[in-house]
Amino acid sequence: MNKAIIGRSSIITVGSKLLLHVVVTHTEDHCPGYNPKMIPHLIQSFGKMKALEKKYDTKAHFVVSGGPDHVFFFLLESDNIAMVEKFLWELITIPSSFRITPVQKIEDFVASLGPWQEQSKDDDMGVHSREYSVG
Repeated sequence: MNKAIIGRSSIITVGSKLLLHVVVTHTEDHCPGYNPKMIPHLIQSFGKMKALEKKYDTKAHFVVSGGPDHVFFFLLESDNIAMVEKFLWELITIPSSFRITPVQKIEDFVASLGPWQEQSKDDDMGVHSREYSVG
């Protein structure tokens, strides 16, 4: 059974699109490395990734494998989390768990720090003595 967990941070968008870091893990029991009969199906599945991106309006910026740790990492962009889930479930055909975390480009993150920087200018000692709540 495939499971999806959405990170608790706020939803970040690229324009109107979500930028999502996805970690996909599977157990040794469901690992193609230990089950060679799974390999052709996995190759076929990843071979249709571009078609699935189009079908589910989900762009894969990168996909990498950490084979020995039974993990795949994705950076996906979409405007609909349900489409991301469908994309992943159709692409990853072995029983897996998914962790989906909204992320943002570092330049956007740095730009978002502006309000905190302005508030810290009022600090007499130049030390951040205020508590900030995010989220």
